[in-house]
Amino acid sequence: MPTPFRILHIDDNAFDRQLVRDALEQTPDQFILTEAASREDYELYLAEDSYDVVLTDFNILGFEGLQVIDAIHEKHPTTPVIVVTGTGSEEVAVEAMRRGASDYVIKTPKHIRRLPVAIQAAIERNQLQNERSQAEQALRASEERLRAFTKALPDLAFIVDDDGRFVQLLSAVEHHLYGEGERLVGKRIHDVLPEPIVEPILEAIHRTIETGVTQSVEYQIDLPDGSMWFEMRTSLMSAAPGGKALTVYIVRNITDRKVAELRLRRERNLLRTLIDNVPDHIFVIDRTGRFIANNTAHAAAAHLSPAELIGKTPLDVFLPDFARAFHGDDKKVMATGNALISEERLIQNISNNQWVLMTKVPLTDETGDVIGLVGIARDITSRKQTEDALRASEEHLRAIMAATPVIIFELDTRGTLTFLQGQGVNVLGGEPNIDVGNSILDPLGEFIPDIQERFRLALTGEETASIQTVGDMTLDIRYSPMRNKSGEISGIIGVATDIAERLKTERLRIELEKEQEIIALKERFIATASHDFRTPLTIIKMTVNMLETYYEQFSSEQRAAKLNQIDIQIDHMIQLLEDVLTMSKANSGKLDFNPTSVALRSFCEQIWDNFQRMAEKTHTMHFVYNADVDKVTLDPNLVQYILVNLLSNAIKYSPLNGVVRFEVANTEDRLIFRVSDNGIGIPEQDQAKLFEPFHRAANTKGIEGTGLGLSIVKSYVEAHHGSIEFQSQENQGSVFTVYIPLEIS
Repeated sequence: MPTPFRILHIDDNAFDRQLVRDALEQTPDQFILTEAASREDYELYLAEDSYDVVLTDFNILGFEGLQVIDAIHEKHPTTPVIVVTGTGSEEVAVEAMRRGASDYVIKTPKHIRRLPVAIQAAIERNQLQNERSQAEQALRASEERLRAFTKALPDLAFIVDDDGRFVQLLSAVEHHLYGEGERLVGKRIHDVLPEPIVEPILEAIHRTIETGVTQSVEYQIDLPDGSMWFEMRTSLMSAAPGGKALTVYIVRNITDRKVAELRLRRERNLLRTLIDNVPDHIFVIDRTGRFIANNTAHAAAAHLSPAELIGKTPLDVFLPDFARAFHGDDKKVMATGNALISEERLIQNISNNQWVLMTKVPLTDETGDVIGLVGIARDITSRKQTEDALRASEEHLRAIMAATPVIIFELDTRGTLTFLQGQGVNVLGGEPNIDVGNSILDPLGEFIPDIQERFRLALTGEETASIQTVGDMTLDIRYSPMRNKSGEISGIIGVATDIAERLKTERLRIELEKEQEIIALKERFIATASHDFRTPLTIIKMTVNMLETYYEQFSSEQRAAKLNQIDIQIDHMIQLLEDVLTMSKANSGKLDFNPTSVALRSFCEQIWDNFQRMAEKTHTMHFVYNADVDKVTLDPNLVQYILVNLLSNAIKYSPLNGVVRFEVANTEDRLIFRVSDNGIGIPEQDQAKLFEPFHRAANTKGIEGTGLGLSIVKSYVEAHHGSIEFQSQENQGSVFTVYIPLEIS
């Protein structure tokens, strides 16, 4: 049942109100009538409630004529008003309608009957008016949003016909992409874009018209301010008058995206290179347990290439026991979504046991669903073996410490012994507690000469310590102030520990560190040698292949040149091996050291002459001899290597026409060899590691070298009980000074 309309009837005449009431009773369920007999009633009702229609007399008390219409619309502008009067005329009716009345009904039995129809019509007209007003407001809002959207749109948008002609600009007029957009209206795509680009764009437009499916084309244009990428999209719009189909043609500048894609592609290639060259096993498995990505190290474990491993399961390529141990928890990780982070796992192979550090992380799609996992496995067998050795060493150390004699004692502020206990008390010449109650400052002076001073410092709040040798024990004695509840120093507590075994353990630890350094050195050697051997071997192989292939075509001079290349590379490899052998002897303490008497000046001049002949056309060479000794004792082979290496480096790392200076001098007890240059120098960050094997400064890239020379030089200098110093500044040059004792023990 429809909701009845609410009617407010304003009339100060009771008879007229009854007349209206009788007219509305024709449809009693359609209206709810409220009557106002005065201006006060009208204002009260209108303030308290709202009505669908207001009926009013032409003249009521408190208003003049049609002022009542104005008063009603002032408070409720959209509420329809119907004038119901018996005194009006046609002029009054016209004026009422002009003031906004919806209708005019005369109070006669004949005319009053149409009041319900007039009310119904007024309400319907008001509803239509409201709906039209709302629609107009919505349309205006939609147009405003469209204008704002078009203005903010980063793309350039047109309407284009099927001939490729720009019909209308949709973007803001100030938008710039190919210049001012309006300038293109009326032109064809041929007039705007380069010819190679036009054909695919027109093809996309025609395909859009034929299929109704949006098409896109990416293309590149060389503009005066740089090359730019664009993406064109076309979408079918409608058929225009004259039979031409229209499409919406949108152009977007995608240069940033294309640059980002190129950068991403390069980064992916770099990442792929890095992943393929790390020793860790890296792999990606999908939900079915099949490999979808992996690196070289992981594929090599299966004796396959990364591409050959794709699509296979672990059981397809590995032994069952190994596959279960290595990949047994893959399904659990994917099912639970819980990552496995850095878990140490023992993999038992046929030939040996291998420890790996396993990490497996669920791989999810953009919705968060697990679609596989990424796994990384690192071989930590060497580390575990080192940890086991260290753990055994620590357990051995704890056992030693458990049996180590420890003496604990307490003294009051007068030096009186209040507590004495622990293993090793007998080293003081007494039994436990034997001297408690007596001052020990004087008796212990025989064993601990500085006990008086330590006692005084501890009473001032300072913690002190001393190392004392008592009999067969080496004691680490520590003195600490002892405080009472008030924080005042009430005495001294001391602990004396026999550290003889600890010192021995420390020596063992140092030896272990040295051994680890040797292992690290060997690893660096393998990495360096594999590179430095690969290059000459590659050259040798290529040269041999050329000789085999073109031997008959080569002249005798060309054959000799190729053989000479092979000879040079072999010499390079022999020198590298000799350097490595020398380093090995030096690290193991087996360096051949044969000192003999040498005529110093002729020895140095012979070395210098070789270098002067070699470099006199490319460098300025200075030799300064200021030594006043004739014969010296040294190993000529080792010293010759030292000087040849330093002079070679000075020439190699100096520019063309650089200055190289070689100075020989002596003091009362030392020989001094000094080599200086004005070359590239040594960066400050590399100077601390300059003498480490295989270390090369950052600014030596592209200059041949193994990083062993200076390390060998230092070993040879130390074999003479000498020392080597250097001063260097990048791009300023370097000075190396070698000191060798005149008397070698």
